Amino acid sequence: MILPPNRVIRADGTIVRLDTTTKVREELVEMFRLLKNWRMIALFPMFFASNYLYAYQGSVNATVFDGPTRALNATLEGAGAITGALFIGFCVLDNKYMSRRNRGYFGLAVVASVVIVVWSVGLSWQVTFGRDYVAVHGKPINYHDPNYKGKGALFFFYFFGDACYQALAYWIMSALSNDPFTLARFAGLYKAIQSAGAAGSYGMDAMLHPLLNEHLASWSMLLFSFPLAFLVIRSIKETNYEDEKVIYVDDIKKDEMEAAVSDSQEKASVHSNGALT
Repeated sequence: MILPPNRVIRADGTIVRLDTTTKVREELVEMFRLLKNWRMIALFPMFFASNYLYAYQGSVNATVFDGPTRALNATLEGAGAITGALFIGFCVLDNKYMSRRNRGYFGLAVVASVVIVVWSVGLSWQVTFGRDYVAVHGKPINYHDPNYKGKGALFFFYFFGDACYQALAYWIMSALSNDPFTLARFAGLYKAIQSAGAAGSYGMDAMLHPLLNEHLASWSMLLFSFPLAFLVIRSIKETNYEDEKVIYVDDIKKDEMEAAVSDSQEKASVHSNGALT
């Protein structure tokens, strides 16, 4: 069962308070204001780079490996993404023994280290082949071949790092506000710029640029985003509660809370009935 937002009580005693539904004009104004937020501008490279690498990695997978091995690589990619998300979440960004800003610094250091190590290993392999891999070597790599193991591990860690990178981006955004509407706009902007980056990467790949160029482009964007993300993390406060005037459940009388819940349910019923007529 999922509770309505106005009945959710956070672990620290604060409640989720939602404003009334916003209008299109209001959303456009708020999005324009968002584009004037220097923190969002500083995060643009991180947003853009977050999916740029997919075209390159997909092209390498299709160029170098046979069908069954491509499927195995895809499985390893998924496993790496799951493992990376769990690692960065539980072990780094949700570490209760560190302040929020220090968690951000620690997370950035971990992600930067993973990206540098993994992509350095990838570069050492990438300089040994191009798009003509099969023509040069006679056949694609199969997972039974002796030289496959290291390459399978590389695909795993590519997506391990990708999950850590994107989790850090979401964490930074979530640390900038507690307001659900603001966070929704952050996420919308993130996905829009992320999709633009992905489209650009597939456009680059469609023009059959050398795989080494695609590798360097993807990696350089990731590296470029880290100093800017550091500046944003420096501005993160330990809490946004005072700035955003959150409400503690202890400050609300039970009958007032029940009245708010009843009012919300009544409005939902009216909207639902209106939609059915």
